[in-house]
Amino acid sequence: MKQYRQRVSGPLLDRIDLQVTVPRLSETERNSLLQQERAKGPDSTSIRVEVIACRERQLARAGCCNARLEHKQVKQHCALASRDGKLLSNRDHTLTSVHSCNISYSEDRTHGR
Repeated sequence: MKQYRQRVSGPLLDRIDLQVTVPRLSETERNSLLQQERAKGPDSTSIRVEVIACRERQLARAGCCNARLEHKQVKQHCALASRDGKLLSNRDHTLTSVHSCNISYSEDRTHGR
């Protein structure tokens, strides 16, 4: 770490606002964290099975995957129920209202420059 710090220029170090020392995890701690992460969500194999099933449904429905549908086919095969359309309309209105606030972010403003 000391060698790395010597290679980093002073002006770059001046821009670092927070430095955190992270201790190395023991193998037991690392394995425990990995097991917790695996328990949180599906593994890649089960996701792959779901993706394959979705592709098969798309092929059975329209003869191609959704990405290849023409505009006319999208309207035919992917029409929204009226309830779903209302939900999207309400969301769109909410997002438009938030967007109209014209909130912007500037790094210079956050550092008082």
